[in-house]
Amino acid sequence: MIPAGRGSVKPHMGQRLESSFLTNGIFRVAWSVMAFKFIGGREMRTPALIGILVIATAAWGAADSHPSAGRGKELFSGTLLGTNGRSCSDCHPDGKRLERAAAYSSDELADIINQCIRGPLKGKPLAVGSADLDSLILYIRTFASRSNR
Repeated sequence: MIPAGRGSVKPHMGQRLESSFLTNGIFRVAWSVMAFKFIGGREMRTPALIGILVIATAAWGAADSHPSAGRGKELFSGTLLGTNGRSCSDCHPDGKRLERAAAYSSDELADIINQCIRGPLKGKPLAVGSADLDSLILYIRTFASRSNR
């Protein structure tokens, strides 16, 4: 059994997100195996279950630890950064007005991103050096290459 709504409920700020299909799938398998063990009345010491949980935990941590443009795109397009249901793409559809992003340093971009999160999105700024902030910077820099085409 998978907890009701898992994967479809909007997480609160600060919660870890299941950011990849692989990770989500591993957790679903782990939850299913655990539910089967509870329903079957057997002990939870099965080596296979322990292995699945170890892999799921490692995959979940790995999915969140490395910045990527793909993760940046998810954050840019989604509403998880704010509290008012808006996203970065509401003000910048297809990266509009972000073509000159490559001219800014990473620190400057981080400040600009957090100003937008705090202001228009009404959210909590991301920690400097966090994987999510670095992912947004990577994704926003892709718009600079689009303007040169």
